[in-house]
Amino acid sequence: MARLRSGWLHDEVINAFHFLLQEREMRLRQQILNWPTSHFANSFFFPKMFEDGRYLHESVKRWARNIGTPEGSVFDLSALIVPANIGGLHWVEVVAFIKEKCVIVFDSLAPEGARLVGDALKYRDGMLLFLESQASERDV
Repeated sequence: MARLRSGWLHDEVINAFHFLLQEREMRLRQQILNWPTSHFANSFFFPKMFEDGRYLHESVKRWARNIGTPEGSVFDLSALIVPANIGGLHWVEVVAFIKEKCVIVFDSLAPEGARLVGDALKYRDGMLLFLESQASERDV
């Protein structure tokens, strides 16, 4: 993965990488029966979700319709993978394992077993709120 001359990864590099992962996933689904379906969101998901500093489901609700499953439901996925920038300095992956009902923040700088703090905690909680909102809309 390339970096900018400054040495930092910016959002378009992350988005391009997620696009390539999504393309690979689609090819594997065509080749392998019962390949788990994942969706790789872009880096704008969380900034849009927290546009005013608080959780705004309306800002990301339509994204769930563009998931890429035949039914277009986030609950048909095995995983929803979203990149998140921490303080403009560091990228983490927030992964919702749908069937397992589990959200994990993968952070290469956090020691194993470390508690989530700050933005990482906010993004994990935001993903949980998003999934709860999607579930309640689906039940209506």
